Amino acid sequence: MGQSADVKSHESVDHFRIALIEFQESCSKALTLLETEKYQAIQWLEYDMPAHWKKQVRIRYEEISEARNRLRSCQMRGAIGDKKPSCIEEKKDLEIAKKRQEFAQEMIHVVRKWAIKVHKEADEFTGRVGRCKTVIDNDVTDGIVLLKRMVESLERYLSMSAPSGESIQIQNLEKAMTRPVNEVDQAEKNQTEENNPESTQDSENQEIKEQD
Repeated sequence: MGQSADVKSHESVDHFRIALIEFQESCSKALTLLETEKYQAIQWLEYDMPAHWKKQVRIRYEEISEARNRLRSCQMRGAIGDKKPSCIEEKKDLEIAKKRQEFAQEMIHVVRKWAIKVHKEADEFTGRVGRCKTVIDNDVTDGIVLLKRMVESLERYLSMSAPSGESIQIQNLEKAMTRPVNEVDQAEKNQTEENNPESTQDSENQEIKEQD
C-alpha cells in the first residue's frame, strides 16, 4: 500500500518561492551596479584622467613660461643698477613650476599603466560575473518555475484529499443503506442498550425466568 503525503499547507513552499524571486531581483540589481561601476572606472582611467593630466601639462608649461619671464625681468633690473639682484623668489617659482610640470607628465604614464591593469582585471571580472549571472538567470529561474509547479500540485492534492462535511455525510448514508438488515437490527439493539441499561437488565431477567 502506497504512503500518502501528510501535507497541511503549501504556504511555506510558496513563501520560499517568493523569497527566491526577491533574491534573484536583488542579485540582478547588484550585478548591474557592479557592471556600471566597472565601466565608470575604465572610463575614468582611459579617458577622463589622461585628458585631465594632458591639460595639466599644458597649464604647467605656461606656468614655467611665466616664471621664466618673471626671472628674466628681475635679472634685467639688476643690469640697470649698481648691485645685481639675487632674484631668489623668482628662481624658486621657476623650480616649482618645473617640478609641477614633471609631475603632470609622470602622471600621464602612471594613469596609462593603471588603465592597462584595470582593463585586464575588468576582463577577468566580467568572466566571473558572467558565470554568476548565468546561474541567477537560468538556474534560479528554473528553481522558481519548479517551486511554482510544486505549489500548484500541492493545491490540487489538498483539494482532493480534504472532502467537505456534506460529502462525508452522504458517504455515511450510502454505507448505512447498503448494510444487511440483521446488522442494522443489531446496531439499533446496541444503541438501545447503551441508552437504557436498566431495561436491558430487565429483559435478561425475564428471559432467565422463562427458561426456568
